[in-house]
Amino acid sequence: HSLSVILDVVQRYDIDGVHFDDYFYPYAVKDDQDKLVSFPDERSWKRAQEEGETLQRDDWRRQNVDQFVEQVHQEIRKVKPWVKFGISPFGIWRPGHPATVQGFDAYANLYADSRKWLLNGWVDYFTPQLYWTIESAGQSYPVLMRWWSEQNPKHRHLWPGNFTSRVADPSSGNWPVEEIVNQLEATRDFAGASGNVHFSMKALMQD
Repeated sequence: HSLSVILDVVQRYDIDGVHFDDYFYPYAVKDDQDKLVSFPDERSWKRAQEEGETLQRDDWRRQNVDQFVEQVHQEIRKVKPWVKFGISPFGIWRPGHPATVQGFDAYANLYADSRKWLLNGWVDYFTPQLYWTIESAGQSYPVLMRWWSEQNPKHRHLWPGNFTSRVADPSSGNWPVEEIVNQLEATRDFAGASGNVHFSMKALMQD
């Protein structure tokens, strides 16, 4: 259904691209008793097993997302090959990749094997959300930027996402303007990184 909706938009409207944010399987939520709510895919999981699926459930979920991403890319190219397809995944593929990186594991929790999509060239551009500072110990912007640039054998456009809304925003940490400027300059040091994507445009529109 999602693919049909996307292709309907691509066919009927003069768009430049199709963009996915970092929501694949949803981020975990808790119920009123503060217990994690399991994703309700029991019926489809059982049906897959009855049809011969041998993967573990987590791997099956990742496979579902992988197949969808690949198919979206293929079908857009068939309809309008000039329309770009890109994804903005969580900026960390997995903790420990590279070695100094710590944080949320989108591979395990969102079932998003974003590195695979870039390695296989299933996108026209890739925008990992590098929403940390250059000096961040466990999520350094240039450290992550270098790692992502090394996962790009198909030479897709690499346009990292920057947390521009953190500038002059006391409620969320208040970064100096120089942080974003330095991140933009650092981006230029990496192969394939030919631009940046600002989150969000509101920050630039307001000032």
